[in-house]
Amino acid sequence: MKQIKICKKNSVAIEALLSDANGKATSFAIIEYEEVEKLAAKAEGQLEEILIKKDRAGASSLIVGRGPTASSYRYPVATTQLTLSRRATGWFLADAAKVVVYPKSPERVSVKITTEQASIAGARFETRLTNDFGVPSSEGNNDEV
Repeated sequence: MKQIKICKKNSVAIEALLSDANGKATSFAIIEYEEVEKLAAKAEGQLEEILIKKDRAGASSLIVGRGPTASSYRYPVATTQLTLSRRATGWFLADAAKVVVYPKSPERVSVKITTEQASIAGARFETRLTNDFGVPSSEGNNDEV
């Protein structure tokens, strides 16, 4: 499947893809462009905490819609699972599929980063610890704790 950039001008194509993936499911499924945009923003927010903008390309996100919240709801429902990939220009919708979730299942936005991004994030975190909090670098002497 060709990846679709998540932007307003591609909203019709994104909604068509969601419609194909969800079939007749609408109650708990992700069916509108605006929902996809909000979920991509959540994934971006997770990346903002650990990486600067230029280092975010290459990350991916797996998103699963929520289940019903009512205690009286007993049956599994269909929702949408989205796979997003982060490129230099923003988030792209790579795949959409219908999945089953159970009542009280929360919405999940899981971000995965590459090994290189993990190294960059680790170095950035260590620098902040040293500069902002006076914690000695782990590369140096470990006598002080």
